[in-house]
Order: sequence, then structure tokens, then C-alpha cells
Amino acid sequence: ALLILIGTYIAVEYSGSDDSTLRTKVLSFEPKLITALHITDHQTGEEVDIRKEGEGWMLYSDDKVYAGEPYAIKNALSMLNQLNTESIVAAKSSQWAEYKVDDEQAIQIEIFEDDKLIADLFIGKFDFKELPPVAPGRQPQTKITSYVRPGEETKVYAVNGLLRSNFQGGKKPFRNRRIFICRQHTDIKKITFSGPEEKLVLDLSSSPWTLNGKAVDSTKTDRYLRRLARLSSSGFLDEVDVSMMTPSYTLLVEGNSFEAVSLSAIPADTITGYYIVSSINQGSVFDGSKAGLFKKTFVEADKFLPK
Repeated sequence: ALLILIGTYIAVEYSGSDDSTLRTKVLSFEPKLITALHITDHQTGEEVDIRKEGEGWMLYSDDKVYAGEPYAIKNALSMLNQLNTESIVAAKSSQWAEYKVDDEQAIQIEIFEDDKLIADLFIGKFDFKELPPVAPGRQPQTKITSYVRPGEETKVYAVNGLLRSNFQGGKKPFRNRRIFICRQHTDIKKITFSGPEEKLVLDLSSSPWTLNGKAVDSTKTDRYLRRLARLSSSGFLDEVDVSMMTPSYTLLVEGNSFEAVSLSAIPADTITGYYIVSSINQGSVFDGSKAGLFKKTFVEADKFLPK
């Protein structure tokens, strides 16, 4: 019996872990009760405070305030709350740096309920491992393992999935990228395009759909509406102040399930083309050239009319 105990002790000391104390979940909290997160990337120095204010979320970073994307924050909280442990890979602070869960390399996430810190997590490196195919002739599968450390522990846990990339970049993953959104593209009933040369009114309230009284190509129009209904961009221009600028083009979208939304295109330099702003994302300015945002949104009449 003594030999067995000695053997067990040596095995635990060698591996730096004791799976008998393995917790099933890394964190446990109620996402709906969370009111703030503080995320620090100790490698890059990027930080962001994410705070729930009213029904929405705001981001505080670099002495500025930005609108948060509710779904991105909801998904992040859900991801953190569902981290199931696979194994303990280290149990000593001297091993933290190896897994990048130390104070110099980790991404640290502090989670608050009201003003109380309820969870503290250090996210470290991740590994890729190729697994044999599940059946002959099938492609091999790739398993991704991430390494994390709860702030109150010395143990480092292995969890399934790519975790670190979801929290890199400070405020970027959590910003409100929406330019326009509605439940269904069929909820859009009227769009008014105003430009320096013409005004177009797309009437979708009854059949047939019309543009300035002329019947439109329903397939072309439906394609445009589907894209508009989920219009977003990551092309933020935070250093641009458009408050004193005059737009060249405006687009007013009206419908059933939402209040009227106004989009504006303001002349910019030759590279950007136009700054795009939206009434549903106050304070954000978007690059009109990124992914063809201006051209896809402020379209001409021939994009709706039959050939």
C-alpha cells in the first residue's frame, strides 16, 4: 500500500496535476445578471470596460465611449459560462508562462455582477491537434485546445475550442457594427434615396413594387432588401468628426417592425470616397470604401428596374 501511495505521489508531482480534483466547469455564473466585464490583453496592453447601461451595452476604451454589440457580448458571456474542463495540465505558478496564462501573456477577463467581482479568468495559448478520420476515406479532423486559469487558482485547465481569438483586439470584437437591421427584409415598406441629381422612392407597400411609379424587377429588389436588412461594417473611422459636414446622399428606410432609419453618405477623401453614418449607431463613422459599402447601399435606379 505504501508503494502505491508513493507511486501516485510521484505521478502527480511529475505531471503537475491531479485529475481527482478536476472541476467540470471553469466558471459558473448567470449571464443575465452580469453588468460589466473588464478585459485586459497583457501582451498588447489593450483594455476595454464593457458596461450594461439600460437595455444596451457601452464600451469604454482609450478615454472614449463606443456603442456595444449586444449579441457579441451575449455570445461572449455564454461562451465563458459553458467552458467545460478536459484536464488539468499544470498546478504550479512556475508553469503559467508555458501556457501563457501569466500576468504578462494572458488575456484577463474580470466579470462583475453589479459592483461585485464574481469571476476572474486568464486565457492563454491554444494548440491544434490533427485527429484520425472518423471513417476510412474521410478527411482528418482538427481538435483545438485552449488553456485557461481561474484567477483564484494556480491550476491550468485545458478546454475545447479556440478561445483567445474571441477576446483579442480590445474593444473591436464587441463594437456595434450595425448600420441597419430589421427582423425580416419583408418588413421594409419604403425606401427614399436622395442625391445631388435625383430622388428615388421605392414603394414596397403593395404589389407590384414600384420605383418612382415604375414596376421594379422583384428578384433584383429582393436581393437588395435582403442585404440591407442585415447591413453592418467593421470599417470604423474613429478619428473622423462629421458633425459639421453635409451629406451628399441620404437613404430613409421605413417599415412595419422598426422606427424609420436614416443613413447618410458624406464626401471624404479619394481613398475612402464617403463616410457612412446611421441613425441607429450614433457616434460611429464607417468607411464607405470597405467591402464596397457605399456602392452596395446607395444604389442607382437600374439596380431595381428590369433590363
